[in-house]
Amino acid sequence: MDRKDILRREQKWNWDRRKDRETLIVRRMERDDPRLVLKDYGKEFLKEVYIRNLHYLDKVSANFWKLVLGITDEEIDRTTEKSLRFSIKIWDK
Repeated sequence: MDRKDILRREQKWNWDRRKDRETLIVRRMERDDPRLVLKDYGKEFLKEVYIRNLHYLDKVSANFWKLVLGITDEEIDRTTEKSLRFSIKIWDK
């Protein structure tokens, strides 16, 4: 994977001039070809991005990447128990 190609693909998702690279990766996880996203970043890196940014993903994308990356419910629970957004019981999981 060529770094310049990855940066060029990321810029496609930078319509609001975000400087945070993880935001662009999350956008790619939601809307880009999953095979290309996996090729560009690898499972381990995407797993870290997923855990840190789970609250940005829509339900369909979150479930898809959870399966693809082999993330367990326990891993999500450990992360989300620290997050007010996910710990409030009125929210639908």
